[in-house]
Amino acid sequence: RHNVKSLVELDASLNVVNRIPMPASMVGPGDLAYSNGVIYAAPDQAPGDGILFSEQGVLVGTTTQPVSRFSVAGSTVAYMGSAGLGRVGSNGATSPWVANQGGSPNDRFVLTAGGAAVYLYGPGLIEWITLDGGVEGSLALPSVQLMVANPLGSMVPAYQQDHVVAIAADAPGSIWYVDITSSELVHVHL
Repeated sequence: RHNVKSLVELDASLNVVNRIPMPASMVGPGDLAYSNGVIYAAPDQAPGDGILFSEQGVLVGTTTQPVSRFSVAGSTVAYMGSAGLGRVGSNGATSPWVANQGGSPNDRFVLTAGGAAVYLYGPGLIEWITLDGGVEGSLALPSVQLMVANPLGSMVPAYQQDHVVAIAADAPGSIWYVDITSSELVHVHL
């Protein structure tokens, strides 16, 4: 929650079991991930410095690259930021994976054991990225021309495209996404 200085941990019944204080450098994270006792927080006004802290709220590190998203698969933590996709260690050290992949606050990605599903908001593109950084599949989301009134009252063309707000993958190239434009859950194979 914005401007609340702690994360709330809930159990399966949604009972509050813990409050974890956030380091002073983070107010209102825009994305969170957890791995091996370390909490990874990306800023809401991303991309910016991500912070890593313990379950006790002790600062562990700061990312060495600006980040907007985190994702975890097994013991690997990956980030999306203005420099692209990369991996991040439990101390904040980053290593590049795929350059020029993401950075907009509206971009999304999910890491799996076999790669990553990436949604790039600007071009309206979904890609499957392999562990070695190759693009194995790609889908350009269709755009539909609409006629809308401009301030002068005349009708002008505008374009509407699927807007992905969440993305998941259940196998390499098998991607699920939520399209907020049509309120649908979509499954694609790339």
